Order: sequence, then C-alpha cells, then structure tokens
Amino acid sequence: MNPLWKFVLILVGLLVLGLAVVLAFRFVDSGGEAEFSLSVFGGDGPTGIVVDPIVVIFRNVGGRSVLRNYRIEVRAASPDVVPEVEEARTRLRDAFVVQLLDLSRHPWHSADAPTRHIVERRLVAAGREVVGPGIVNAVVVTEVTESPAP
Repeated sequence: MNPLWKFVLILVGLLVLGLAVVLAFRFVDSGGEAEFSLSVFGGDGPTGIVVDPIVVIFRNVGGRSVLRNYRIEVRAASPDVVPEVEEARTRLRDAFVVQLLDLSRHPWHSADAPTRHIVERRLVAAGREVVGPGIVNAVVVTEVTESPAP
C-alpha cells in the first residue's frame, strides 16, 4: 500500500476519534442530557421567540470590567407551544437575567469567562423551570457583544 494512502487513512481515523472524544465530553458536560437545537418541524411555522437584549457587567480578576450584551432566542419544542412561550416571554427574560447575574457574581479570568455553551445550558434549565418540561427545546445565544464598563 502506498505510504501516502496510509497517512491519509491514519489522519482520517484520528479526526474521527477526535470528533468522538469532543462529542463525549460535550455529552458528559451537559450532565448526560443531550441538547440539540436542530429544527425538526419542516415548514410548520417559526419556533424561535426573541427575548429583549440583556446587559450584564462581568468583572475580571484584574479589576477590569466589561459589559456583555446578550441577544437570546428561545426555541419552542413545537409550533403548537409557541403561544405559551410568547406569553411567558417576560418571566423567561427575568429568569435569564437571574442566571446571568449569578454567572457574573464571581471575578473571571479572561480565558475562563463563561462560554456560550455554559450560558445556554443554564438558560435552558431556567426556561424549562419557568414554562415547564416539554415546552422549551433550546435557548440560543445569537449574539454576545462586549464593551468596557464605565
């Protein structure tokens, strides 16, 4: 067998193994609960509800503070439950503010700041607590912008 083909096969094998490890860590990090935000309702209508932006101050260990502006979308489990999520939009936003303030209580090293995955996981749990199980499929942070705090 040509050495180039051996190299390609080994490289592909390592890539597949690496992907499997990343997926395993993500599954373990989510507490064994697989969260997918893929839409499975082809054409039945929108399932995403946009929440008003939330701005939170995060403090770094060095004393520098940043304002983080979060834009969040709540994905309903099906188009049938979208009205329930719309009705709970204010309560959902309040629960999200509480979670983000909880994350901002402790000083963060710049490299250790809460990742989008951590934030989304906390917000999904808060959303399910507010509207009940089977209503919120996912919470997606669509945009995070940072600016220096005053």
